[in-house]
Amino acid sequence: MKELTLITFRVTDKYFGYPDPYIANGSYVILIRDNIIKVGKYEEPSAENPIPTFIFPINNIDVDRLAIDLITQNSSNYLNQEDDVVLTCPSYISNKVIW
Repeated sequence: MKELTLITFRVTDKYFGYPDPYIANGSYVILIRDNIIKVGKYEEPSAENPIPTFIFPINNIDVDRLAIDLITQNSSNYLNQEDDVVLTCPSYISNKVIW
């Protein structure tokens, strides 16, 4: 899948958010919510928790800065959106993540 692919989430009969296009559990993403840009890992919904979640690395300040620079320079159209935006994360950022 291309880097910075927009992922939308749709409600299914089992889950309150299923990614389209599909991304695997544990995929690295860039989450933009209220103009705050964060790098995280996607955790898919399950029977126990039907809502997808995101976890964030311990070095979030460092990798978030890379994502902020990338988005503001190349994809600023995703800022000021009413809804949350989820994008696939480029490998040069995800390779720097520390859990």
